[in-house]
Amino acid sequence: MKLRIIIGLCLIISELSFAQVNVDSLKQVVKSMPRDTHHIFNLMQIGNYYEQENLDSSEFYYRKALQLSKDINALFYEGRTISWFTDVLNRAGKVDEALQLNLRALEIGKQLNHPRLTVASSGKCC
Repeated sequence: MKLRIIIGLCLIISELSFAQVNVDSLKQVVKSMPRDTHHIFNLMQIGNYYEQENLDSSEFYYRKALQLSKDINALFYEGRTISWFTDVLNRAGKVDEALQLNLRALEIGKQLNHPRLTVASSGKCC
């Protein structure tokens, strides 16, 4: 029984350190990437990684993804970033900003006629 617990703990520790290495690598790659939708998605992935351990870091990367989406006029990615980002804002107590962003995402979903963005922003469940 003790051996199973030790093996389980080793697996958890190795998984956590592997995830950190991947995020660190991704952060390095993002620095030299062209400013495109792949860059936005990678920023979103980094923001998602930090959601459980550091809301400030998560917010930082989501804001970068959101700004890049606006800069290159990538409406779908702007909406998608908002749908990921607003949970962080709500958990940080920034509900007014989250609401404003959700309204923007709802507008984008309707403009693009994209049901998943529209549903994600309106709070409706499928």
